[in-house]
Amino acid sequence: MTSIERNLPGGLLLLAADGTILERPAFLEAWFGTGVESVYELFDPERPCRLALRRVVAGPRHRMEFHVELVEEGARPKFLRYWDLTPADAEVATFFLVDDTSVVESYFWQEQRVRRGLLEDIRGLLASHMRPAITTLGALADVIHSQPKARREAITRYGEVADLLASAVRGVDNAIHAQHSVDSEIPFRVVDLASVLSSYSDSQTAVDCQVVDIQRDVFVSSSAVEHVLIPVLENALEAHPKDGWVHVTVTLLPSGKVCIEVQDSGRGMTKHELERAQDPFFTTKRGHSGYGLAGAGQVLSKLGGYWNFSSARRKGTRVRICVPRLDAEGGVATDQT
Repeated sequence: MTSIERNLPGGLLLLAADGTILERPAFLEAWFGTGVESVYELFDPERPCRLALRRVVAGPRHRMEFHVELVEEGARPKFLRYWDLTPADAEVATFFLVDDTSVVESYFWQEQRVRRGLLEDIRGLLASHMRPAITTLGALADVIHSQPKARREAITRYGEVADLLASAVRGVDNAIHAQHSVDSEIPFRVVDLASVLSSYSDSQTAVDCQVVDIQRDVFVSSSAVEHVLIPVLENALEAHPKDGWVHVTVTLLPSGKVCIEVQDSGRGMTKHELERAQDPFFTTKRGHSGYGLAGAGQVLSKLGGYWNFSSARRKGTRVRICVPRLDAEGGVATDQT
């Protein structure tokens, strides 16, 4: 049983012979409410919220492990796994259930990280292509104005380079639009931030996330996590020294908004860099487009949130992000000012 108990939150599900639920874990009751009396109701395809068996694998000590998905229209799936602990001669079926949602979501965010990395590489290539094109246009403009004999050929070449530059700009714009499309109504459970952000730790930098006194029924927009918090975290990771750290603290403000503070041990920013950090296409990183924080700021504004930055050379950078709290259906909670 030790291997099972490590996977909390979890609990026992006890079923009578007719499928009546005698006991259930707290998280399962939170998913379905108290109105579900029979386990068969949870697999009813006519219900708006039902369970679907995903796969069966061999668990520890040859015990079969069943993976189940919660299917609900318009909401991100939830996941659980369970083991059958029922003795052969028992009249009550006993199962041990584990809420695997945060674990599965951590994989989802890792996939998103790969996607963002690919987009950043694309934008970097396009940005590196744009810079020499702009330089070339400037040189051709000088030829057009100062060398009449070469003007016609320079004008033709100018048009060709301008077309290439316009194509590159459209590519950057399309990549940015694809990355920063905002769906503000998909809720993300705040307490799951710890498992998602810890997946960003590597051999050189430890990412520590502490969620302070926040209950499991507190949500924020998943766009705030993917398009605002993660770019800030990635900036912090890129700025870290060897054996550095990033601390993330999540609290609930008296106004009802969720506050996420990201503090790194990196090199910090100069006053000039701090003033321009949110400017589009401003970057101190070779090969980057410089749109990360600018795009994140636009998303944050659309979500009704705000942020502030503080930094000092060799003392790291702190970013304080405040976003509206959502309810479980994706609506903005009403007690926020």
